[in-house]
Amino acid sequence: MAISEREKEIARLQTTGLPPFPPRVAPHGYGRSPGQNGCGLIVTNPGYPAFNVRIPPVTIGSSLYRLVFPREVTQLLDRDHKCFFAAWLEHPTLPGLDGCHLFDVMRTDNIDAFNVAIVYQDGEFRWYQSGCVIERDVEVAGGIRVRFVTQELIPQTPT
Repeated sequence: MAISEREKEIARLQTTGLPPFPPRVAPHGYGRSPGQNGCGLIVTNPGYPAFNVRIPPVTIGSSLYRLVFPREVTQLLDRDHKCFFAAWLEHPTLPGLDGCHLFDVMRTDNIDAFNVAIVYQDGEFRWYQSGCVIERDVEVAGGIRVRFVTQELIPQTPT
């Protein structure tokens, strides 16, 4: 007996705990965005509206650098296509660097990949986190590849 698409979707929702129509904020790429200064993460939302979208700071592997995205987007719709989050590299003792230096920091400290999260909420005030990986890859433009890994509900407003 064949399983219908509806039954497959119900089974998926039961295992993930996600509501039926969540926003789906995911990375699209890392690099320069036309008309923007510096480099950063480009995200998309092909799902329902996402609100208060932000990317928490993250330590880059074993280095002392932190990747920071100062921008918060109040609303990200599917028709917005792509949204650019400029990046900044902070270090406790060295001057900060533009996000375009991410590949160099990763290469110098021999870091192949690290995780980053995108947090956002839906119209029902539920919070989500998209888990992503930023990888050093010399075969892509700029040397940085990003991948979407997972999406999950998170229990409370992230700090």
